[in-house]
Amino acid sequence: MSGEGPAAEDPGRPRSPRTDGAEARAAGAHPDPHGAEPGVVGWVLAYGSLVDPHDPLVRRLSAAGRAVPGDVRGMRRTWVAGMENRAVENDAKHYVDPGGGRPDVVVVTLSADEAPDTSLPVLALPVDAAGLVRTDAREARYDRVEVGERFSAALPGPVWIYRATERARERTTTAAAAGRAVVSAGYVARVERAFRARGEATWRAFRASTDDPPYPRRDLRLRYGADPGAGRPG
Repeated sequence: MSGEGPAAEDPGRPRSPRTDGAEARAAGAHPDPHGAEPGVVGWVLAYGSLVDPHDPLVRRLSAAGRAVPGDVRGMRRTWVAGMENRAVENDAKHYVDPGGGRPDVVVVTLSADEAPDTSLPVLALPVDAAGLVRTDAREARYDRVEVGERFSAALPGPVWIYRATERARERTTTAAAAGRAVVSAGYVARVERAFRARGEATWRAFRASTDDPPYPRRDLRLRYGADPGAGRPG
């Protein structure tokens, strides 16, 4: 999981096959050799901002059990998940600059992509049915993909990772060609700080499995809630 904070839905894109709440409940609880509580229906792999233990969603998910560190074979972090900052569907969550303005940019965050010679260090977070619904909602620009056979730790139940949708990738490519693609300097710092806190070996593994941001870093912060002005063309 890599997007930052609760996400607005990305309208118009086809939804990937996902285990919704009803299916998750039907899947039943799993045994808990890794400290998961009863009711856990699977695991989501955090590889970006959700490695940060202070993230509100991480604190919620921690009620389902402790996180399990590990690696996903054949993947690395790339900068391809673009969000159109002034789009109406992102009024509930968007970026503002130090002056409070909502810049007309595409903000790009991390995704997990195929890379045969790389292993991706991650944290597996146990999720119950409600937690899975929350993470799907947060990762609206991502498809959830099952990667249990590639994860280094043996976990009971499905193991999912979120990858940027084709629409999010196309948005990034188009914005980059127009000079509108940026990354949030605060997001980069937050992800790096979370991995540094896990020790030198984890930090080195993070650096080896993460592309440098190819777009300019901007001083941006997330704002939640309806934006009455937005500065969009009328």
